Amino acid sequence: CRDLGAQNTFAKMRSLAFFLLLFVGLAGGGHVPVRLCGSRSRARLEYIDVERCNSAPCVIERGRLTDFSVAVIPYVNSSTLTLDATFLLFGIEFPIPGVVSNLCRFVTCPIVAGRTYRATQGFYIKTWAPPMQTTVTYRVYGDDWEELGCLTTNITIV
Repeated sequence: CRDLGAQNTFAKMRSLAFFLLLFVGLAGGGHVPVRLCGSRSRARLEYIDVERCNSAPCVIERGRLTDFSVAVIPYVNSSTLTLDATFLLFGIEFPIPGVVSNLCRFVTCPIVAGRTYRATQGFYIKTWAPPMQTTVTYRVYGDDWEELGCLTTNITIV
């Protein structure tokens, strides 16, 4: 006998990955296109914006602070919210320097299922960073490192 409530919750959770991972990769110019990369999502993404993003992929300038904004509705409760943001370089994932992983600094934790959460975080790409096209991956974790969502997007660093 299957628990339909658990299946319904699982289906709803598929959207959370979409929301939180976009948090670091896009802002101010408009909504950013993303792809789901996780098997489960535990939230619905309302939007992700990247400052001065007017194209796909977003073009991010080195030596300039860029704000990323997101709005999400989680399907699960959690007392923690942790972001793991990485980029690909030569086929290897590296953490994005300067990204704050504790998302509870930007939203009030614990998070409650069904509420809308909006957050903005800025990050700075050092001028010595090489110009490149890369894929950014955002993984968001809740309590006990349960993956709430995973998203990817392409960016160009100039």
